[in-house]
Amino acid sequence: MGKTSSVVGALCDDAAVLTDQVPLGEMNLGELPRRWQMLETLYRIVRDQLAGRDPEILHDRMIDEQQTAGRRAYMGAQRCLSTAWDNHAALVALLQHHGATQFAPWNLLRPTFEASFYALWLLDPDNSLERRQRGLRFEWLDELEHRTYYSDLAGIERFVEPQDSEALSADRRRQQEIREDHERTYRREADELGLAWPLPKSINVFDELGKLKHSHLIEGTDLILRSTWRTLSGMQHGRGSTLLRGADRAHEVPIEGGVHALLSINDDAFVGTATVVNGLHQQAILLFRDRSVPPK
Repeated sequence: MGKTSSVVGALCDDAAVLTDQVPLGEMNLGELPRRWQMLETLYRIVRDQLAGRDPEILHDRMIDEQQTAGRRAYMGAQRCLSTAWDNHAALVALLQHHGATQFAPWNLLRPTFEASFYALWLLDPDNSLERRQRGLRFEWLDELEHRTYYSDLAGIERFVEPQDSEALSADRRRQQEIREDHERTYRREADELGLAWPLPKSINVFDELGKLKHSHLIEGTDLILRSTWRTLSGMQHGRGSTLLRGADRAHEVPIEGGVHALLSINDDAFVGTATVVNGLHQQAILLFRDRSVPPK
């Protein structure tokens, strides 16, 4: 898997911005390929176990799904695991066919980490009520995102032709009816689950990472997960300091206010971060299996 460098500088001229990527040899992924193969095998095993589970044996998922909001947690967790896997598969394909560029590999780790966290968070509590409460909260956040989407579109109405205004008004009324129907359902379920209304409008990922049971399996895991989250967030948002922590520098040329340099992905930094993400991902699929399949 080859890697390339990019030109980065405190001050960049057009020539630097448009510089072609420079090949810098092969990337050493260490144990990652073996860990990724384990993850793929794990997904295959869990799919088989889900398909062959005995519907007559009582287990967590059966108990949850017979009660208020019980299905929400598992639908949400399954959707998150699908998201995590899709981004993981894209990362592997990127490294195989495009190479280890400076930015994209990090930004495929980020959604894998976040989706794996949410899958774990939804099913982490041993108490059925708390799992179902989290499932409702997770779906409520989805509802709020949907509402915000339509609210943001309201400003486009001034561009609508007069002959289309009636159809727009009808669509607005339909969306309002759907919103009211959803709200009644969410409020009823919140009341049945003992949750105050309105439900929280966010989940603090940074705080909740330290509360997962997974975070307490080995001392210091919570710190590793939180620092990984900060690293991936910084990479996604183009933070210069984060970028430099995960990069090797070469061919530095002083300029006013800084330097121009060739930056390439640092093998050890990437492998270390990807290993943490892989561990969280594996724990998420294992927990989904443990909640969904009767123990033998």
